[in-house]
Amino acid sequence: MSPSRFYWLEKLQVRIAAAAGIAAVYFLLWPSLRPSDPGAPVTLIAGGGISQMIIFAAGLWVVAGAAAVITVSGRPSGALLGVVIAAGGLSLRTEPIRQLLWVGKGDMSGLYLSLVLEVIVLGIVLFFAAAVVGIVRRLIGSVRPGWIWRGPLGGTGGHGVVGPGDERAAARTHPLELLGLLEAAAWGFVLKRRGKSAPSIVAGAKERDSAKAVLARTAGCLLVGVFAVTVALVILTTSTDRGQILFELFASFLVGALVAHQLFPTPYMVVCWAMPILVGVGFYALAALSVANGTAQAWITVPLYARALPIDWVSAGGAGALLGYWTSWRMHERRYLEAMEPGTIS
Repeated sequence: MSPSRFYWLEKLQVRIAAAAGIAAVYFLLWPSLRPSDPGAPVTLIAGGGISQMIIFAAGLWVVAGAAAVITVSGRPSGALLGVVIAAGGLSLRTEPIRQLLWVGKGDMSGLYLSLVLEVIVLGIVLFFAAAVVGIVRRLIGSVRPGWIWRGPLGGTGGHGVVGPGDERAAARTHPLELLGLLEAAAWGFVLKRRGKSAPSIVAGAKERDSAKAVLARTAGCLLVGVFAVTVALVILTTSTDRGQILFELFASFLVGALVAHQLFPTPYMVVCWAMPILVGVGFYALAALSVANGTAQAWITVPLYARALPIDWVSAGGAGALLGYWTSWRMHERRYLEAMEPGTIS
């Protein structure tokens, strides 16, 4: 299959997985998670019960399994992108956070600490959704190995071209990725078979491809991404409107993850989908320390950056981060293919 045709097919698979997933959450899962008060926001821990979180987690893991099947010949990150977009079905359904702040009885700090807990739990749910994707892909690969993602150059790796050492490095950092969800690219093997050298595609990259280099790029990607997202959110956050909040989160994480991964490409997508969890926890913790307490009007002191719901960080923020990561790898690969074989991609 030509690279152009592969990229088209991969994009189609991600779109189908995302559309099917968000429809399943929006129409099928919503009745079980709808708050008893029509004006209340969806909060699976802070304003609800643990049973709602269990229902949501089980539903999202089913969606993850379906997304893994639909996107089996694409990158694993495409499947997880479909999962976080599916979670956005709740963000589209829910009311604003305003009523939750009103009924907080002045204890804004306690409320935001519970929101911190909810974001962390949602991050754990997403972690196991990634594990489901990995398990399903491995099961399919054991029966139909030809269906599994092999990369546009025919390699068995899953996440683009950084350098031939990334396969060995990722193998040594394997415990960081549950069940090997993220396989590093085997470009050295592919290029060796083609009789070509295997330079890094990252412009100006001089570090040796090794486990240490991969970990350094991973840390750099995380730090730059969190910083870029934080700056973008401070600039963009100007409204409490639900649509505006979702756009601000999506755009900020898209730009932050894309820039970070272009500067520090890492084979570990956990870095990008963890960004919304880390930034969300940070913003909520800052709100818990800074908002006023003890008065009926305490909700007025809540800053704009703390008006997003936990599900918004995971869905809108996660979708932006994973789309930025997914797009960045495609950009790296296309530049590499053009450098090795000009005219390969039209």
